[in-house]
Amino acid sequence: MRAFLTTIVAALVVVSFASLAGLALGVSGGKDFSLVSTEAQDNAFAFEDAAAFYASAFDDCAADAAYASWGCLPESTFCGYFETNLPAYLDNATSRLNANATHAIGYSLEGAASCEDVSTQKNGATYRVSVSVALNTSSANTRKSGGFVRVLDAEATHDAESGVFRVTLLNGETAVAGYAVQCPTPTPPPLSP
Repeated sequence: MRAFLTTIVAALVVVSFASLAGLALGVSGGKDFSLVSTEAQDNAFAFEDAAAFYASAFDDCAADAAYASWGCLPESTFCGYFETNLPAYLDNATSRLNANATHAIGYSLEGAASCEDVSTQKNGATYRVSVSVALNTSSANTRKSGGFVRVLDAEATHDAESGVFRVTLLNGETAVAGYAVQCPTPTPPPLSP
């Protein structure tokens, strides 16, 4: 679902409606969290892996918000969806990290998210979305805390003729993901006898 790029050109990935049906909360990107042999090693990597997990949840929520913003989900807006659903994405990531901890490493976080509609035109829009997360990891003998800040620009354009909209997520001047999505055509209800 996600294409990571090192250049400004985004690779467009066709996302089927079925793959996003219900927009089930979860972390679909990033690396799976795993712990290594000793507690000392676990703590050395725990914070970095967890930060990557939360960044992935942020990207996923931004992508789903972009999907919702063009009417695939009625009465949804980009910023409304993002700000409403991001806490659940981060909670899901926290639960998964804690469930996989083999040495009683505990994760906790406090996060703040913002979304701003920078500009809206007839066939496109630009948004600025950001999250600041303070993350703590702890175990029997080690505590580590810190935070990460992630800011993305989301640029969306809509082709009225084809019904396809294209979204590019930018981290600074680097495109980190691109999507081409077409909302499904509603199936007409059966005729009454």
